Amino acid sequence: MAQTRVAPMLMAQPAPQPGTLQRLLPGTIRAALPAGSPWTLVMADGIDAQGRIVGVGLLDGAPHRFRLTLPTMRIPQSDINRDGVVDSQDLVRVLSAFGLNDPAMDIDGDGVVNSTDLRKLLNEFGAKVGDTTGETAEP
Repeated sequence: MAQTRVAPMLMAQPAPQPGTLQRLLPGTIRAALPAGSPWTLVMADGIDAQGRIVGVGLLDGAPHRFRLTLPTMRIPQSDINRDGVVDSQDLVRVLSAFGLNDPAMDIDGDGVVNSTDLRKLLNEFGAKVGDTTGETAEP
């Protein structure tokens, strides 16, 4: 059995058994590796119960199983028009629905567009989709 070695965001396990479903990893997953990582990700074959991507990679040239935890992506709740940023367009939409029961503009979901929704939007003003909330790594 191969020795388990920990790398940032990855945990090595023994090489897979024959017959494992193999799919190539998209470049976006490979790009999640930190610069200088000793890993070369070869293929993904599933997602484990904790939501980590699992598959096969090379660690210092030797095949190992990996579990990859991607950074979580923040989606601003106040991005009403879903254009990727909380901006004046979202503000105008919330203000135009102020006092109404409009679920699309009701940011906090309390049933009415009110000052609480406006406050939430102003607190998130300028936030963009993709702002990371933190990366998790194997223990």
